[in-house]
Amino acid sequence: MVTRRQGLIGAFAALGAGVIAGGTAWWLTRPPALIPPIPMPADARPTLGVQYAVINAANGELVLESYADVKRQPASLTKMMAMAVVFRAMNSRDTRFNLQSDVTIPDYIGRVGGGIAVFDALKPGQTYHARDLLVGAGSRSDAYSTLALALHLGSPDVYNWVALAADGDNPEEIVAQQFLKAMNDLAAEIGMTNSHFSVMTGLPHKDNISTPRDIARLIGFLQQNYPSLAEITFGQPTFDIAGLSDATIHSSRLLRSRPGEIAFAKTGWTNAAGYCLGVYAQKGGHDLIGVVFGARDDAQRNDVMRDILARAATRLDETPVIARASDPIPAPT
Repeated sequence: MVTRRQGLIGAFAALGAGVIAGGTAWWLTRPPALIPPIPMPADARPTLGVQYAVINAANGELVLESYADVKRQPASLTKMMAMAVVFRAMNSRDTRFNLQSDVTIPDYIGRVGGGIAVFDALKPGQTYHARDLLVGAGSRSDAYSTLALALHLGSPDVYNWVALAADGDNPEEIVAQQFLKAMNDLAAEIGMTNSHFSVMTGLPHKDNISTPRDIARLIGFLQQNYPSLAEITFGQPTFDIAGLSDATIHSSRLLRSRPGEIAFAKTGWTNAAGYCLGVYAQKGGHDLIGVVFGARDDAQRNDVMRDILARAATRLDETPVIARASDPIPAPT
């Protein structure tokens, strides 16, 4: 059983599940789906077709994949990268930023506009605790909450990027560019060699790209380094955030449907990305990270995730354990 407040030391951690279909857990109602190979060149940016990766948390190795390194827009899975930068700032001794910090909603949210991916109740100038906005950005996938947290990092209490603005500059634009730079710098540090982030929210942009393997690395980084913050942000089965929203979506339904197994999950969708899912769970006694890009709908996304986690667990069961250099060598008898 995965303890969501417990990070895996020196390893990636993994989780997989799917959205409830018709009120019943998908892995209980659907037969295993075998996903055929996808004929496409390795350097393509596909507009159709499923891609996936499963990583073993015990050693960070890729267990199962299909076009795991093909670049594609990652939709709202991008928010996990944005929150990784926020988590690092919260965890720094050099900042005055914590869960109870007041965060002001910036004018910058006007660049997003309205729609299903935002809390319409959020208006520029309002303030909310950082914790509520973390839940909004992660479990509710709200673009406004994401932007508010991102631009807060430019404040004097955190990195003071606003001081970089010269006369005539738009300070929010300066801060936004610094935040995007921080996202890409951290992605490089994690080893996400096929990723580039040009937006903070995952809303469509042709230069906002990643791969299933890179997102799996990111999930492992979050769970290993910031397990408590990851749980708050992406691991809420139910929530009621300061009157902003008490509605749950796909990722929170996953958590509620399989308590104890799922540490956190993040869904996403755009036309270019297809239906996406990144999860961190235990399957068959193995800690796994699963990522799916490009499914045609919720049902296929769930079928693919369930199938690849089951196959990865079976493959690990069949693979002999080889001692690593760091493992103790038994004394001769």
